Amino acid sequence: MPPNKIRHGVLVLLASTFSLAACGTGAGEGEEAPATDASGSGADSGGGNLEAGGGEPTQPDVEFHENESTSSVERQVSETLSDLGAETRDGDTVVTLPDRVLFDTDEDTVRSDAEGTLDDLAEAIVFFDDAPVIVAGHTDSDGAKSYNQDLSERRAESVADYLDGAGVPEGSITSEGHGETDPVASNDDEDGRAENRRVEVVIEGVELDELGE
Repeated sequence: MPPNKIRHGVLVLLASTFSLAACGTGAGEGEEAPATDASGSGADSGGGNLEAGGGEPTQPDVEFHENESTSSVERQVSETLSDLGAETRDGDTVVTLPDRVLFDTDEDTVRSDAEGTLDDLAEAIVFFDDAPVIVAGHTDSDGAKSYNQDLSERRAESVADYLDGAGVPEGSITSEGHGETDPVASNDDEDGRAENRRVEVVIEGVELDELGE
């Protein structure tokens, strides 16, 4: 995917909204522009001043449209993150992606059927400009600790590379592996181990509950 594709997707709504706002300030359909004399002044005007209600939008009008457009995009971003199961944790937004969604067993290459999920995530992340993003890999406790540590690092790096290619600024992404050291469930049964095998994407300084307000 071209690097700028996702960034363009986030901004297109803003662009279209501003275009509609600009169209609303012109002459209505079927109306003619005021006639002018040789000096360029309006035929019905002595001083060429615009009448109330005409001319370009005022600064408050522009700010209103900008605020409305930003709020609309924020709501879309909030919905996308919620659909991905995001949660607010210690002032950050965290998206947890199970390994079964992203990778085949013991592999670190992102599966093709997971690309849509990561594309949606990247589109949401770029809305926050250069907000720091941490991609953290985790495993269960099966196997050697050194192997699990290496696998978690490779998987985190793979996801970070994909997000970078999808438009997230490279300088804002950090990848790290935690191996089996940070479980969220018991490793004594398969359900717990499956929950521990995951990649967490942390958008620092962003609280999901505050978006779209």
